Amino acid sequence: MMHKIISIAMAADDLKLPEKSGGTEADLGTVLGFLEKIISIAMDIAIILGVIMIFVSAFIYASSFGEESKAETAKKTLLWAVIGTGVAFLAKIIVDNLDLLLG
Repeated sequence: MMHKIISIAMAADDLKLPEKSGGTEADLGTVLGFLEKIISIAMDIAIILGVIMIFVSAFIYASSFGEESKAETAKKTLLWAVIGTGVAFLAKIIVDNLDLLLG
């Protein structure tokens, strides 16, 4: 079974995408490289947005002037911004490490 999986994986490595009329030949590595770039950019954007949301929550908290509802909103925003940024950061680390291990 494992031999069959390995042979399929090796065959998939040599796949070529069909040419479109007037286009250039693209292999699977080019497509995967493109997808890697998109995922990397999306993760970077998620991390940047998370940091921005942390600053937004700090501004909401500082401008609440003792209003409990605004302060509570700021605390919730901060909590979810930190969680989201942490998840995005860990996802980027995991993807980068998997890329090193597998590629």
